[in-house]
Amino acid sequence: MLATTTMATAMVVVGAVTATSAPAVTAAAAAVPPNDTLAWDGYEWERLGSGGGHQGVYRTENVRVKDNGDLVITAMRHCTPGSLTGSDDPHPEPCADLSDTKYSIGRLNLFGVVPQGQDFTLKFVATMPQRHSAGARSALWANNVDQGPGVGYCGAQSTSPLGEIDVIEWYSAKPNQTTQSTHAGCITTGDGQHELSTTTTKGTEAFDPAERTTFTATKRGSTVTYRVNGVRVARHVCGTNPKPNNDFTCAEIMSRPWNVIMQTEVFKGPAGDGKFDGPSRRERFPTQRLVVHDVSITTMAAGAASADD
Repeated sequence: MLATTTMATAMVVVGAVTATSAPAVTAAAAAVPPNDTLAWDGYEWERLGSGGGHQGVYRTENVRVKDNGDLVITAMRHCTPGSLTGSDDPHPEPCADLSDTKYSIGRLNLFGVVPQGQDFTLKFVATMPQRHSAGARSALWANNVDQGPGVGYCGAQSTSPLGEIDVIEWYSAKPNQTTQSTHAGCITTGDGQHELSTTTTKGTEAFDPAERTTFTATKRGSTVTYRVNGVRVARHVCGTNPKPNNDFTCAEIMSRPWNVIMQTEVFKGPAGDGKFDGPSRRERFPTQRLVVHDVSITTMAAGAASADD
């Protein structure tokens, strides 16, 4: 059993974001407005308006705050023969010309919100998309990788270790299941590939996506504990599952400053019922709305995990 350590806690409120590089702008994103900032829930977020992931294009229009204060991040289908713009309306039905099919997504970044060497609890209160079809993912997560100009996420030019905490990954193909994951130790090897020096620990919990749900992850030292509505669903200890880190120690990886990310995605690839399969262009793709009601980031002095973790 790990020793219990008393820790002082303090809420962190960030007044400004220091933006790192955005993903490279693709031809499909050329007409989309650039990144901007969005003040929400006591933080100043970077809202992406360029680049994208898989087959989605980031648009600032896909991230909005409702009159009641809730944050809504969408994934949409559009039908346009040219580059996707911020004024293109959603088109849930299949496009008359399937080659005109395009998808837009939303993403917010909060950089360096957890300082070097701090432990923390990250909590999201959210409702998953109610109308959905296979091919999309909503994710509320954190990482601590540095991304300079031209450096891809965990890519061949990356020289920094990776810590990633997926507080909730929700796949539209598996709507009644949550997924929590920890990744640690993404490094660059001589052949230009990257590897994870610890494997992924996943916890799943059946839940109703229509319900307002609280997802939390607590990092203490090298231990990450995940809870859904207060119930522990997963626990990961860096370096023990199954092999130790080689180029970077767990202490180096897990003590770096952390960034917080909220986003939607649309996968690319053959259509199917697998969670990473893309949507069928011949079937309806309703606008998928991830609703985030609250985010809180509580930092604390570094220490060992408690017995409760």
